[in-house]
Amino acid sequence: YEKFIADARPDDVFLVYYSGHGGTLDEPVGPDLRFIVPDDFADSSEDDFRGITGVELSVLVARLTDIALNTTVVIDCCHAAHMSRRLDLRVRSLLRPTRFHPTYATVQRHLARLVDAGLPVHQRALISNPHAVRVVACAPSESAWEGTNRDGTPMGLFTDALCRTLRETDGLRVNWSTLI
Repeated sequence: YEKFIADARPDDVFLVYYSGHGGTLDEPVGPDLRFIVPDDFADSSEDDFRGITGVELSVLVARLTDIALNTTVVIDCCHAAHMSRRLDLRVRSLLRPTRFHPTYATVQRHLARLVDAGLPVHQRALISNPHAVRVVACAPSESAWEGTNRDGTPMGLFTDALCRTLRETDGLRVNWSTLI
C-alpha cells in the first residue's frame, strides 16, 4: 500500500487483491477486531503484533483514494463462523501452527501505538469509503472457504468463482456489480 500511495496519480486505477487468512477477536464491551494474517504473523509477540487490522487497511485505502479514486479492494479471507453444508470444504486455516495467539488487549495496544505514531484515523476511513469498491468473500462474522475446484486445484472458492467470472467476461465492459 505504501508503494501504491507514493506512486499514485489521480488517473491511476488500482486493484488490491488479498487471498489468504483472516482473524477476529471478539470483545463483548468493545468493537470486534478483525485482521489479515501475513506471512510473518507467527513472529508476532505481545509488543509486536504482525497482523494487519481492518482499521489499518481502511486507513490505507482512504489514503490511496485521496489520490486515485478508481480503487477496488478484493479480500478473500475468513473472519469467524465454522459452518458448511459440504464435507469437502474447509475453513481457510493457517498452514502452520503459530506459538503466538493474540488477545483483544494485544491488538488494542497495537492500534493505540499506531494512533500515537500518527495513524490518520478518521470516520470516513473506518466506516465507509465512497471512493473504493470493496469486494469480500464473506460477512464479518463468517468464514471464507477453500476446497478443490473443478480443475483439481485447491484454492479459495471465492477466488475461483471470481477468476472464472472474469474469464467469462473477457473483452466485455462490465462493472463490479454485474460481476458479483
